[in-house]
Amino acid sequence: MAFPIPVQRLRPTRATVAAVAGVAWALSFGAVRNFVWADLRQGMIDLRGLSRSTRALVWIGFTLLGAMLLALLFNDVWRAASPLVPMNASLATAGRGSMLPVALIPTTLFLVALAWSFALTGALHARRPIRLGVLGVYLLSGAGWVNSDTSLASYLIGAAGGRDLLPLLAGWALLAAVPLYFHLRRDAEARPAREFPVLLTLVSAVFLLAQAGHMESWRSMGMPVLMGMLEMNVAAMQGLVMPLLLLIGVDIAAFTHHASGWAAGIATGGTARGVPQAILLGAVAWRVSQVVGELLERVATDGVRSEALQYAGALGIPLLALGVWWAVTRVRAALPEDQPASAEGILEEAERYAVPLILAFIGVQLMGSALVLVAQALPITPLTAVVQSIATGLSGVLNRFVTTPWHLVINATALVLAVRMVRRGRRSLALYLGIFGAAHLWYEATHPGRPLAALGWRGGEPEDFWWTLSIAAITLAWVVRGRLTRERSVALLGLVTMTWLLRQTDLLDDPYSPLFFGYSGIGFLAFGILWDVLTAGSWANRETDGLPRVSRVLMYVGYVLLTVTVVNWALTSHDLSTVGQFTGDTAMVGLERFGKPILYGVIFLTLGSAFRSARETPAAARA
Repeated sequence: MAFPIPVQRLRPTRATVAAVAGVAWALSFGAVRNFVWADLRQGMIDLRGLSRSTRALVWIGFTLLGAMLLALLFNDVWRAASPLVPMNASLATAGRGSMLPVALIPTTLFLVALAWSFALTGALHARRPIRLGVLGVYLLSGAGWVNSDTSLASYLIGAAGGRDLLPLLAGWALLAAVPLYFHLRRDAEARPAREFPVLLTLVSAVFLLAQAGHMESWRSMGMPVLMGMLEMNVAAMQGLVMPLLLLIGVDIAAFTHHASGWAAGIATGGTARGVPQAILLGAVAWRVSQVVGELLERVATDGVRSEALQYAGALGIPLLALGVWWAVTRVRAALPEDQPASAEGILEEAERYAVPLILAFIGVQLMGSALVLVAQALPITPLTAVVQSIATGLSGVLNRFVTTPWHLVINATALVLAVRMVRRGRRSLALYLGIFGAAHLWYEATHPGRPLAALGWRGGEPEDFWWTLSIAAITLAWVVRGRLTRERSVALLGLVTMTWLLRQTDLLDDPYSPLFFGYSGIGFLAFGILWDVLTAGSWANRETDGLPRVSRVLMYVGYVLLTVTVVNWALTSHDLSTVGQFTGDTAMVGLERFGKPILYGVIFLTLGSAFRSARETPAAARA
């Protein structure tokens, strides 16, 4: 049978192929470029203006950081590719493995030395408190290594040979060389490409000297003391890296805000009339069915009364956030240069002030970590173990009995500062601080053993229920009134996406469940660190007299590299309790306390803007 049209006529022409390719580009790469890349490039660290050698140094640091992030995701490669050695019996605790891959030991020592070298190079030309702070913490950490393989008492009583005194003196000389170099270079022009190799040599020599001494003890006595010392040093540094792990909560909130906007924009961009409204209604229906289904499952498991109290307690969060938003937007500022609150404004203010807020919030824990670090830096004498035990005990007392009252003080102070920020016209910062303080005073009041413990709730389902129903009710009201325009549909779709994304962090509660791109909760942590690196430009790109831009970049690289090294040690050594603390306790607290207040403010700012637009736009103008 002959075709009425030649087969060649059915082949796509070059114009057709080009048109199809153009559409595919617009829907995929073009959308990513317009929505994702446009946001990311504004927050990335800018190396322009730095010398070529300095840029190369920074790129080396970022390359190692990228390699360590991959090592977090594929940590079992360490154990498969390297022989395993048993740990000290004293380090065998519940919830951790008893074997270590040999390659992990020198790699960790090298990365710690490298991280300290970046941090010291950055702090070398910073303002005095920062310079002395970074230098002091390094000296405490290094002193622990210098003293770990020596006994001062043995030298005093003459029990040790003179040949064993040389490593001790060399170690202290190497430690002293770093502050001496700081003194010599403090007023000179910053030359990171020359200063970094010097500091790396001095820092690495301390670790190499300690490693050599511990390896000799390992060969002669058969005891892997090196692993014990490394474990103690890494454990002491866990307190140092806690601020960044908490800051990941702010980063995840920022990502959630941006990703919801990207998703809404990509899904509705260039679509025909009525399509955004249809997409929104479908998304709202799906989310409502999801939260109602979760409610029914919880009622079937725990009963109506229990769930009614939990959902009533969770309702306090959106009500308090609503009250703070109303107060912040209605109170009159005392200054004429009033700055109205906005979604981007609250995100910018939170990213700027989250670090000092976090440092104040965990001040008690940092004091405990400092006590332990000081105790480990003491020379080894018969009383050293006693002093270290006392320091560890005091750290535990601080964390157990002082932390909660201190948190109450911080939350109350945040409310007071919110009022002052409103009076000064900084409404975005006031909204963030107000929601932060009010929400977490409510959390404290509903904790077990507190006055309103009966209203305490577990999981994210109760809060998600109220946020989803609120958005659904507003959507339905606008549909009935005929005021669901295209712009409002896109805004509400972004909020629906935001509530859904917040629920994807539930894996942090169970850090061993493979829920995030096929990995456990550590994958979520790695993504949070990566997002922080991609958006750290808001802080690192600033230039001040006391903290130049090059110092910010180098210190940031060193700090993040130290954080990833500490997390990698816990993960690869199968220290499940510490991994659970990093992913579950720390990451979740960071998101709950410092991240979600941003999103709560964004929700009400978006709804408030949409309500004002709805009142101003007649029904005939709907899209």
